[in-house]
Amino acid sequence: MKWSDLRDASKVAPKAASGQIVWTPPPVQQEAHFLSTLDPLRHSPHQVAEDAQSREVCGKQQTPAAETICRLVELLHEAEASRDEAKRQLREARTKAEQQTHAERTELEQRYHKLLQERMHCGVKMARLEAELAQFREFMEGYRSSLQREEQGS
Repeated sequence: MKWSDLRDASKVAPKAASGQIVWTPPPVQQEAHFLSTLDPLRHSPHQVAEDAQSREVCGKQQTPAAETICRLVELLHEAEASRDEAKRQLREARTKAEQQTHAERTELEQRYHKLLQERMHCGVKMARLEAELAQFREFMEGYRSSLQREEQGS
Protein backbone atom coordinates (compact mmCIF):
# COMPACT_ATOMS: atom_id res chain seq x y z
CA MET A 1 0.00 0.00 0.00
CA LYS A 2 1.31 3.43 -0.93
CA TRP A 3 0.78 6.74 0.82
CA SER A 4 -1.27 7.79 -2.20
CA ASP A 5 -3.70 5.04 -1.26
CA LEU A 6 -4.59 6.86 1.97
CA ARG A 7 -6.58 10.06 2.16
CA ASP A 8 -7.88 12.25 4.95
CA ALA A 9 -11.53 11.69 5.80
CA SER A 10 -12.04 15.48 6.04
CA LYS A 11 -11.51 15.61 2.27
CA VAL A 12 -14.17 12.96 1.73
CA ALA A 13 -17.82 13.74 1.13
CA PRO A 14 -19.53 14.80 4.42
CA LYS A 15 -21.76 11.74 4.58
CA ALA A 16 -18.68 9.45 4.50
CA ALA A 17 -16.43 11.58 6.76
CA SER A 18 -15.71 10.16 10.20
CA GLY A 19 -12.57 12.12 11.12
CA GLN A 20 -10.39 9.08 10.49
CA ILE A 21 -8.02 8.12 7.74
CA VAL A 22 -9.96 6.35 5.02
CA TRP A 23 -8.34 3.60 2.98
CA THR A 24 -9.13 3.69 -0.70
CA PRO A 25 -8.05 0.67 -2.71
CA PRO A 26 -5.62 1.29 -5.57
CA PRO A 27 -6.97 1.02 -9.07
CA VAL A 28 -7.60 -2.62 -9.84
CA GLN A 29 -4.89 -4.14 -11.97
CA GLN A 30 -4.79 -7.49 -13.67
CA GLU A 31 -4.09 -10.34 -11.16
CA ALA A 32 -4.85 -7.92 -8.32
CA HIS A 33 -8.63 -8.30 -8.29
CA PHE A 34 -8.43 -9.94 -4.85
CA LEU A 35 -7.28 -6.75 -3.10
CA SER A 36 -10.82 -5.46 -2.70
CA THR A 37 -11.73 -8.65 -0.89
CA LEU A 38 -9.08 -7.97 1.75
CA ASP A 39 -10.93 -4.91 3.08
CA PRO A 40 -11.83 -6.14 6.60
CA LEU A 41 -14.66 -3.62 6.90
CA ARG A 42 -16.40 -4.86 3.78
CA HIS A 43 -16.12 -8.67 4.01
CA SER A 44 -15.49 -11.22 6.76
CA PRO A 45 -12.66 -13.76 6.30
CA HIS A 46 -15.27 -16.48 5.95
CA GLN A 47 -16.98 -14.64 3.11
CA VAL A 48 -13.61 -14.05 1.44
CA ALA A 49 -12.91 -17.79 1.58
CA GLU A 50 -16.31 -18.62 0.13
CA ASP A 51 -15.79 -16.07 -2.64
CA ALA A 52 -12.36 -17.52 -3.39
CA GLN A 53 -13.80 -21.03 -3.53
CA SER A 54 -16.62 -19.91 -5.82
CA ARG A 55 -14.03 -18.54 -8.28
CA GLU A 56 -12.95 -22.08 -9.03
CA VAL A 57 -14.94 -22.91 -12.13
CA CYS A 58 -15.14 -26.31 -13.81
CA GLY A 59 -12.11 -27.71 -12.07
CA LYS A 60 -9.82 -24.84 -13.10
CA GLN A 61 -7.16 -24.04 -10.61
CA GLN A 62 -7.52 -20.92 -8.57
CA THR A 63 -5.27 -17.95 -9.05
CA PRO A 64 -2.31 -17.76 -6.69
CA ALA A 65 -4.01 -14.88 -4.90
CA ALA A 66 -7.17 -16.92 -4.28
CA GLU A 67 -5.06 -19.84 -3.08
CA THR A 68 -3.29 -17.48 -0.70
CA ILE A 69 -6.61 -16.21 0.62
CA CYS A 70 -7.88 -19.75 1.09
CA ARG A 71 -4.69 -20.68 2.93
CA LEU A 72 -4.99 -17.59 5.11
CA VAL A 73 -8.57 -18.51 5.97
CA GLU A 74 -7.50 -22.07 6.78
CA LEU A 75 -4.80 -20.67 9.05
CA LEU A 76 -7.39 -18.39 10.64
CA HIS A 77 -9.64 -21.38 11.34
CA GLU A 78 -6.69 -23.29 12.81
CA ALA A 79 -5.77 -20.29 14.99
CA GLU A 80 -9.39 -19.96 16.17
CA ALA A 81 -9.53 -23.67 16.97
CA SER A 82 -6.23 -23.43 18.83
CA ARG A 83 -7.49 -20.39 20.75
CA ASP A 84 -10.73 -22.18 21.64
CA GLU A 85 -8.79 -25.23 22.82
CA ALA A 86 -6.53 -23.04 24.96
CA LYS A 87 -9.59 -21.33 26.47
CA ARG A 88 -11.15 -24.73 27.20
CA GLN A 89 -7.96 -25.98 28.85
CA LEU A 90 -7.71 -22.80 30.92
CA ARG A 91 -11.35 -23.12 31.97
CA GLU A 92 -10.77 -26.76 32.96
CA ALA A 93 -7.61 -25.84 34.89
CA ARG A 94 -9.47 -23.06 36.74
CA THR A 95 -12.37 -25.37 37.52
CA LYS A 96 -9.99 -28.04 38.82
CA ALA A 97 -8.13 -25.48 40.93
CA GLU A 98 -11.40 -24.14 42.33
CA GLN A 99 -12.56 -27.67 43.17
CA GLN A 100 -9.26 -28.45 44.86
CA THR A 101 -9.40 -25.20 46.81
CA HIS A 102 -12.98 -25.96 47.85
CA ALA A 103 -12.00 -29.47 48.97
CA GLU A 104 -9.05 -28.13 50.98
CA ARG A 105 -11.25 -25.48 52.58
CA THR A 106 -13.87 -28.09 53.48
CA GLU A 107 -11.19 -30.29 55.04
CA LEU A 108 -9.79 -27.35 57.04
CA GLU A 109 -13.28 -26.45 58.27
CA GLN A 110 -13.86 -30.05 59.36
CA ARG A 111 -10.53 -30.10 61.20
CA TYR A 112 -11.34 -26.77 62.84
CA HIS A 113 -14.72 -28.01 64.05
CA LYS A 114 -13.15 -31.22 65.36
CA LEU A 115 -10.50 -29.26 67.27
CA LEU A 116 -13.15 -26.89 68.58
CA GLN A 117 -15.23 -29.83 69.84
CA GLU A 118 -12.15 -31.39 71.47
CA ARG A 119 -11.37 -28.09 73.17
CA MET A 120 -14.93 -27.77 74.42
CA HIS A 121 -14.81 -31.38 75.66
CA CYS A 122 -11.51 -30.67 77.41
CA GLY A 123 -12.99 -27.54 79.01
CA VAL A 124 -15.97 -29.51 80.33
CA LYS A 125 -13.67 -32.26 81.62
CA MET A 126 -11.42 -29.70 83.35
CA ALA A 127 -14.46 -28.11 85.03
CA ARG A 128 -15.64 -31.55 86.22
CA LEU A 129 -12.16 -32.42 87.56
CA GLU A 130 -11.86 -29.05 89.31
CA ALA A 131 -15.24 -29.70 90.97
CA GLU A 132 -14.06 -33.17 92.06
CA LEU A 133 -10.82 -31.63 93.37
CA ALA A 134 -12.78 -29.04 95.34
CA GLN A 135 -14.95 -31.84 96.81
CA PHE A 136 -11.82 -33.85 97.67
CA ARG A 137 -10.18 -30.85 99.34
CA GLU A 138 -13.37 -30.20 101.25
CA PHE A 139 -13.45 -33.83 102.36
CA MET A 140 -9.78 -33.74 103.34
CA GLU A 141 -10.30 -30.52 105.27
CA GLY A 142 -13.19 -32.14 107.16
CA TYR A 143 -11.13 -35.28 107.78
CA ARG A 144 -8.18 -33.25 109.14
CA SER A 145 -10.41 -31.27 111.40
CA SER A 146 -12.06 -34.49 112.70
CA LEU A 147 -8.58 -36.00 113.31
CA GLN A 148 -7.48 -32.90 115.15
CA ARG A 149 -10.63 -33.03 117.32
CA GLU A 150 -9.98 -36.71 118.11
CA GLU A 151 -6.38 -35.96 119.04
CA GLN A 152 -7.43 -33.05 121.23
CA GLY A 153 -10.26 -35.08 122.79
CA SER A 154 -8.21 -38.11 123.65
